[in-house]
Amino acid sequence: MPRLLPDTDLLVSTLLRPALGTGVTVTTEIPDNATSVLPLVIATRIPAGGAVHPRFLDRATVSVEAWHHSKQQASDLAEETRVALYAAWEQQLTTLHGHIAYYDEMAAPAEIRTEDQPAEVFRYQASYVLATRPPL
Repeated sequence: MPRLLPDTDLLVSTLLRPALGTGVTVTTEIPDNATSVLPLVIATRIPAGGAVHPRFLDRATVSVEAWHHSKQQASDLAEETRVALYAAWEQQLTTLHGHIAYYDEMAAPAEIRTEDQPAEVFRYQASYVLATRPPL
């Protein structure tokens, strides 16, 4: 059966890759070799939201992490990601996977650290609510 609504992870990563450039790894999961592929952006739909209409409009909450070698670089990458998502909505960029019809920021980019995080890796996380539509 064909998909009615966009795959949010695929749509977001498709929009972010060209906006962030070839030097940034964009993925939907933490790779096993994460610390060796920095700079890294992980964009994943999280359990929240749902379809506004089962055929025409989905509403997804997306978590975006930006990983880099320094705090400033991670902060800058998080901001580049924020700008790329906003620009994709503002310009109504359409991909083969759909487009962003609505953009809202739930949580601004902020540094996160864990006990087992290597000292030379810095991470920023942000959350966005994106309403997505299928391709025309």
